[in-house]
Amino acid sequence: MKRKERESNIADNARQQVATQMKKVQEQPRSLATAGSVPVETSKDDQVFDALLGIDQKLDNAFS
Repeated sequence: MKRKERESNIADNARQQVATQMKKVQEQPRSLATAGSVPVETSKDDQVFDALLGIDQKLDNAFS
């Protein structure tokens, strides 16, 4: 009887600790990287390179 009660108390305590940790994480302020509020500016050179990279990947997939 006491073993079941002890195991139940341990499980309840573990659940409470997990819930507390999750609340703490959710209360922390988000960084700009995770918030996504600041758009990333790309130069014309980067845009051309990304376009070429995309074409290259599409060709690789076509022949796979």
